Amino acid sequence: MFQASLIPIQKYLDKNHSLARALNCLAHPTSLMCIIALIVNDMVVKYLWPSWFSGKLSDFAGLYFFPFLLGVLISLILRHRDINSERVGQISISITGIWFALIKLSPTVNQVTSSLAEAVTRSPSVIALDPSDIVATIVLIPSWFLWKSINLSQSRWKSVLIFIVASIATMGTTSIQYDKLTKLTTHEGNIYISTELGQVSVSKDSGRTWQTVDPAPQMVFDEFERERVFPLVICFEDNPKYCYRIRGNETIERSLDEGSTYQVVWEPPPDRRYFMDRYTSSVFAFSSKGLDIGPYDMKLLGSSLEPIIVAAAGDEGVIVGSERSGWERISVGRFEPTPYYYFDPISIFSTTSQEAMILMIIGLSFASILSWTNLKLVIRLADRRNGLALPISQIMNPARYSLIAILSITFLTGLFILPLYFFGLIFGPFIFSVYVAILLIGFVTSWRNLSRSLGERGKLGKIPALGIVSGFLIFPVAYLPFTFWVAGIIPWYQLAVIISIVIFFPALYIGFWVRKEIRVIFQPGTT
Repeated sequence: MFQASLIPIQKYLDKNHSLARALNCLAHPTSLMCIIALIVNDMVVKYLWPSWFSGKLSDFAGLYFFPFLLGVLISLILRHRDINSERVGQISISITGIWFALIKLSPTVNQVTSSLAEAVTRSPSVIALDPSDIVATIVLIPSWFLWKSINLSQSRWKSVLIFIVASIATMGTTSIQYDKLTKLTTHEGNIYISTELGQVSVSKDSGRTWQTVDPAPQMVFDEFERERVFPLVICFEDNPKYCYRIRGNETIERSLDEGSTYQVVWEPPPDRRYFMDRYTSSVFAFSSKGLDIGPYDMKLLGSSLEPIIVAAAGDEGVIVGSERSGWERISVGRFEPTPYYYFDPISIFSTTSQEAMILMIIGLSFASILSWTNLKLVIRLADRRNGLALPISQIMNPARYSLIAILSITFLTGLFILPLYFFGLIFGPFIFSVYVAILLIGFVTSWRNLSRSLGERGKLGKIPALGIVSGFLIFPVAYLPFTFWVAGIIPWYQLAVIISIVIFFPALYIGFWVRKEIRVIFQPGTT
């Protein structure tokens, strides 16, 4: 039946020769080796053994099969035009080589490509502006030979799956180059900022908005060569007693007595600093953005009466303003300030995924243990009071099988999915929902079997349901304080932890109350 459903795909591939050729190139062993090499290199090698070799390996491996991915798209776009497959290959390989060279040579094209990658992957993307990487385009030569010589008679439907995997691998690739905003200078009334890798942006409105500039004036580059030494102190010319200082310690300080004493006039909110750390480290797997606030350089605009301070804040954009007019954190290209709070559900879960997983485990374990022990308690008390010969295996098997199923799923997900943090974030809520469904089906079935076996001599009512629900409620209820912490409603993480612990105790109380009520129901003399 599965093969039959693929017949339309096969027929379409037989009509579109350029599409079939591109897919078959992706399924070729050399392409598969490059796809695997790219995935392993980006997900393992770059993070365990970062070096120039891992960066070059991604370029060579990705460039080899990327023309085939592009060939698939071009074939679909030009499917109604009479164009031969060889011309599609020429177009795909030419676009790949030219665009890759421009990415490595032009800051503007580099920035545009990084922005497109961030829009698609929803995670920060850093592409190194390194002309030496152009040497990797040499692999386009064997790519072209493979395109011309690939066999079109082989089965091709499996190539569609390889196309999907290769597309994900290409979108997931990142550069090991880390960049940040570190240098500021002024020229002809404008303020310029540069990254460590040499990308320059300009602001014509005192740092409120920024545009990439290519190329920047030579005098600007000469000024960027000036060495910055901490602490960096700058005073106003019209009032030398009025000075500002940065030390690279996430603060901006002001002095009103020529630098004799200083006071902090800007710093990240202390109660949100830990959230910023968690957000940048957990929002998406393999994110290239860290939390590097600096500041690394500073310029004073205006006068001491109406000061405007512009500070280069690492990968957090720029800090603009003063203690009089107020402070703003402003984006510069892809360098965006980390928020102090967030309301997006995906960001909430990814930021607090550790707490979510712990509470999931506690809730599921509590519900399972409570339901299992209560089942055994009812069987023991019923047998003691009424002398019932209950079919224990028939009663307990649904619950037993549900626990075995959960342990099996846990082993498989732990072995294949959860080590990849990105996929863990995607499948975590789904896996928890599956766990809840399996447990509910198993234990509810066991309780029904038990109720039927007891008949009129042991009505349990809603007592078992309360025991199961109390365990499952631990996760959503105890997790709420952490969602409020991410949203900024609860300012301190420690307070969220305390509230979560306090919420946990009512669920425990309900669990012990259920056991107490079961004992009351089966006391001698009750009916």
